[in-house]
Amino acid sequence: MEVLAAFSLSGTILEFARFGMELLSDGRELYKSSQGALSANEQLELATSDLRALLVKLRSRHRPPVIAQDEKDEETFQRILHRAEETAKELVERLERLKVKGPKSRKWESVRKAVQSVWTKDEVEALTKKLERFKDAMDTLIQLVRRTDTVNTNEHHQTRARISNEQVGDGRAQLGGLKEITARFEMLDVSDAEETRLRRKVQADILKSLSYSAMTERYEDIVEAFPETFEWAFKDSTTEQFKWSNLSEWLKEGSGVYWISGKAGSGKSILMKHIFDDIRTRQYLRVWATGNAHESQSRQQIPLCLATFFFWNSGTPEQKSQSGLLRALLYQVLSDWPELISVVFPHMWAKWYSDSIETGLSLSFDQALTVRRLTSAFRKLSQQTMVPLKLCFLVDGLDEFYGDHEELATLFKLATASPMVKVCLSSRPWVIFEQIYGARPSMRLQDLTYLDIYHYVSSNFNHNPAFGRLEVSDPGAAVLLRNEVIEKADGVFLWVDLVVKSLLTGIRNQDDITILRQRLMTMPQKLEDLYRHLLGLIEPVYLSWASKAFQIVRAARELCTDGLAGLKRTEGTESLHAKYAAVKTHLTARCAGLLEVNQFKQKGPKAPIQFLHQTARDFLQQDDVWSEILGHAKCMGFNPHKAMLKASVMDLAIKSTEKSVGYKEIYGTVKSAMLLCIQYQCSSDTKRDRDLGP
Repeated sequence: MEVLAAFSLSGTILEFARFGMELLSDGRELYKSSQGALSANEQLELATSDLRALLVKLRSRHRPPVIAQDEKDEETFQRILHRAEETAKELVERLERLKVKGPKSRKWESVRKAVQSVWTKDEVEALTKKLERFKDAMDTLIQLVRRTDTVNTNEHHQTRARISNEQVGDGRAQLGGLKEITARFEMLDVSDAEETRLRRKVQADILKSLSYSAMTERYEDIVEAFPETFEWAFKDSTTEQFKWSNLSEWLKEGSGVYWISGKAGSGKSILMKHIFDDIRTRQYLRVWATGNAHESQSRQQIPLCLATFFFWNSGTPEQKSQSGLLRALLYQVLSDWPELISVVFPHMWAKWYSDSIETGLSLSFDQALTVRRLTSAFRKLSQQTMVPLKLCFLVDGLDEFYGDHEELATLFKLATASPMVKVCLSSRPWVIFEQIYGARPSMRLQDLTYLDIYHYVSSNFNHNPAFGRLEVSDPGAAVLLRNEVIEKADGVFLWVDLVVKSLLTGIRNQDDITILRQRLMTMPQKLEDLYRHLLGLIEPVYLSWASKAFQIVRAARELCTDGLAGLKRTEGTESLHAKYAAVKTHLTARCAGLLEVNQFKQKGPKAPIQFLHQTARDFLQQDDVWSEILGHAKCMGFNPHKAMLKASVMDLAIKSTEKSVGYKEIYGTVKSAMLLCIQYQCSSDTKRDRDLGP
């Protein structure tokens, strides 16, 4: 069996390492005889002979045994084997020099003296350290082989038991059904290598079914924290801040839930991304995984997995649902720990493992991944004890979840009942979250960002040449303007960002301090009032274009810049990329900044178009505001579904002429166009019924 071969070869390397270390040690006797101690020359002869034998054993293994589930482990094992061969060969060659034949043959006083004649002191130390590394590596590897063999054997028996239970549960284990179970068991009697291949195949199929395209899009869309902001999150609270629960201490030693609350636009998502990206988070969590921070030097570290999810209620259904949350978290953990897949999806695993043996085909589990099954899997993951593993989840935007918020909050509360799980959550300070998490470690973000806002405003003004000229001409007024922005911010970063951009525009227009202060005074402090103010700034000539853009973005579940291409006429030989770039520019200039494209440089035409913020979307979709927006394009008979269909057909026409585009991509575009066609038909029917009346 492969496992026995692994033990055998690992033992050979371990035997070689120990023998080599004894050979290089301070004159210890390597061999003893019944007639008494052997001479140094006799011991050297025997050592050379034994090393030759060990070298033959090392070279006799041409293939690395199956010792781990990760190919990297096998590559490491093969690399150790190769280096052990080289080292053994070097030892044999050096010892051969000591065996001078003929009358000049030298009698060595001791093995130690002989060794010192062919190796320098530094060479002996270096070689001894190398042999020690071989020994340590093999000790670890043998433990890995034992663990892997145990896991594989247990999983093999568990799979059989689950297939049996499933057959009996389905009522098929009646009469002939028992023969079917026996036949399946016989099919499971395959080699270790084949079973490992089948297990990896089913694991890959399940992981593929858990993943979805928009899983990380929200995280990628969130801007990084402004330099030097949110650094306080990893420090103790200061006298300038309100009291809050120390996040670093919670990461190191805390348990349960840590709740970050903050009003809309206060920067919760940016902070959560900053926490996830910062190397200190993993460093502190490793202290938690080890145990008590004061005992971290002496206690064994338990493996750690950190997973994250960012809700986004303006995104795809998966980005705002419990299904999308659970699929993303499970995918991240199970990708790192695939041996847990059979633990959290036991019945699915048993069924499709046996089906995979029968058919040999890749399987899709999308339809089987119901919310109920995903929730059950998440609970099993939180409660499992088969694999020592500590889990930390970072989940942003609970208030953007589209579903039962109490059920979601309870899900995390139950998960953290295990000492192996902790969760950091963020949301607006809604009553439901306050009731469940209010007594847990927490922070109120808007109370803690005064210095961050001060730094952000000062940096933007100080790096602007026009503001620099204003500061030289009237330093007192410049300081007053900056301080007024900071004081009015009330902890809302989004408001600060919009106001600073507006003021910098005025500064570039060479507005004097009086006009700049008037501009600031007209900017409402409440976000909804601010959005209404920005909407009113759209120039009349752009109102119809902006109305169409807002309608398309609202009608589309996912929209990229190529989806708005139909709003711009192609003139002459204008390149397609230039057309998409123009759409991006128009969105910024004609929609008052309420729509934005953050990833155009990275994704080009496929960069998603999004609302500035969740609160901006909520404001625009209020009945009175939306009615006003529709009125600007009503006389044109505009239909957003027709505009998207037109853009999709245009995209299909372009792709069909490009040789670099494959059939799969063209098929996806055709499918998208057909769906848009159906949506257009449905919207037309709805409009006709509305016009006809009852």
